[in-house]
Amino acid sequence: MRRLTVFVSLVAMALTLLLLGAGDARGTQSLGILDGQETQSTQVLIVPASSVVAAGETAIVEIQVRDVVNLYGLDLTVSFDPNVLWVEDAHPARTGVQIEPGDFLDLLWLYPARNEAVNETGAITYTVTLIPPGEPASGSGVLARITFRALRPGTSGITFTRGVLANHCAEPIVATWIGDSITVSGPTASPSPTSATATPTSTPTHVPSPTATHKDIEQMVLEDAARTLGWPSEVVVHYPLYTMQYAAAAGHFAEAWIQRFGQAAEAYATLIQQRDALVAGGWDVDALLFHGFDAYEASHSLNPGSPTLPMNERTLVFQGSVWIVGAYAFDDTPYSIAPDPRTVAEAVYQAGLSYGLFEELVSRAFLPIVLRGYPTPMPSPSPTVTPSPTPSPSPSPTVTATALPSPSPSPTLTGSATPSPSPSLTPGVSETPTTGPSPTPTATATSTPQYTQLILNHSFEREEAWEILRTTYPAGYSVGRAHSGSRSMRLGIDTGYNVESYSSVQQTVDIPSGVTQAELSFYYFPVSAQVDGDLIYFCVLPTSGGGESDCTYWTDHNQAWNLRTFDLLGYAGQRVNLRFGVKNDGHDGITAVYLDDVELRVVSSE
Repeated sequence: MRRLTVFVSLVAMALTLLLLGAGDARGTQSLGILDGQETQSTQVLIVPASSVVAAGETAIVEIQVRDVVNLYGLDLTVSFDPNVLWVEDAHPARTGVQIEPGDFLDLLWLYPARNEAVNETGAITYTVTLIPPGEPASGSGVLARITFRALRPGTSGITFTRGVLANHCAEPIVATWIGDSITVSGPTASPSPTSATATPTSTPTHVPSPTATHKDIEQMVLEDAARTLGWPSEVVVHYPLYTMQYAAAAGHFAEAWIQRFGQAAEAYATLIQQRDALVAGGWDVDALLFHGFDAYEASHSLNPGSPTLPMNERTLVFQGSVWIVGAYAFDDTPYSIAPDPRTVAEAVYQAGLSYGLFEELVSRAFLPIVLRGYPTPMPSPSPTVTPSPTPSPSPSPTVTATALPSPSPSPTLTGSATPSPSPSLTPGVSETPTTGPSPTPTATATSTPQYTQLILNHSFEREEAWEILRTTYPAGYSVGRAHSGSRSMRLGIDTGYNVESYSSVQQTVDIPSGVTQAELSFYYFPVSAQVDGDLIYFCVLPTSGGGESDCTYWTDHNQAWNLRTFDLLGYAGQRVNLRFGVKNDGHDGITAVYLDDVELRVVSSE
């Protein structure tokens, strides 16, 4: 595992330098590092160039590569004017908005590290690479297709703001990047995110190839493992989690799953968090190596007289590169009739090797672009889903789309959204929580035609407006995660020693008198151990004398972007400090929270 980490670090460093050398790609520009090589004639361009479409119609453009040699992976960002165009979703069943992969690189061996279109900001990020045994491609062809819906009259450039091509050794391929533009005519039309299947009325220069039959590499690995084990090959996909189940007999079943992450470090941290959660739940857990990878094996036996709880549970989980694989067995009698988790994990491991997964040393620069550490897109929090390809004869482990499956049917360890009775917050600066403003009942702010947004630098893209309080472990701007844009605010301890400390950031805001609505909303991404009691807090601190400080504090282990809202109408006519923070108690694991897209929307009376 150490050798893999060193290799990944070297590849990451090389690709980081590559990006630094690449710079921006605006208009027509050559990107890459020459490194003593002669400039090649490779081009990446938008086709067709300078098209015209009526408002409300769709236009399909291709990202094409011409005259390339040994292309193995690519990483690009395309910008467009979101006031003029809107990207139609190529995969409506998945979270977020995606574009359609082209067929120049073999789709069977294509690993989609990041495929994300953000219509609000006008940015498309597309990062893919082949995996063994996929072969590098040479020549010319289509890398991806984008379906734009025209919103209103105007002209939008379709430009490359970042672009990298790489061969199978993670070496850069120098290329010229050529943008495009789309002109929209006619009256204004509304965006239609659900109309991805609408037939474009513009005349495309190609017939889009179907992608409905495309399978992710994880799904193919599980299907191959199912054939080896003699299981049904039905795989349930809740991206980035892939699961299959098998009923050996009434009251006896097994499960296998695989989940991908953006970075090996993130996968390892999740492995440890789940292992610690099982220990806290009373499981017998042993850390071990599985084919040289970090893993754990756990078992749980309960009272045979219990009418509802299982008699015997077994699980084995291992991390291989940016994947975590788990195998789980359930028996409602003392007899282990369900398949042994070791046997199931071995079948998944062997199937993964045939696709180039889980190799200790990456002899062919496996995932040369992905290993730079792009975060995996995570779906929004949703109710737990129990994937059941076959009827579960007994209580089965629940699985969420944003966390690893919990093999224990005991209550999930989640933080309370309501304040606890005694927070005991005594930070070095004056921030003593009392009782707090209650979250509003709805998850999103009520849409109003006329409102004012009061927070400055709400997405932390610049270093202004926010005051970082001087504490033992101060907050700081971060590029590690972002809900939108490229930065967020990190609160708490992300790396380092676990000490009792506070991390706080605040902004002073004047809430006008006479407003009829004043709603604060923000997104936060917690990274914390499942059994940790560290606190997240939000405080409203009036700046005038005599005002009462109101704070809300909670714990949350859901590693996804979570939305929280507060009604601040009661502070109309006041100047207040809005403070966000994290307390680490110095025990168990460390906690960090990434804060982004803080907005305070007020509506004035007519």
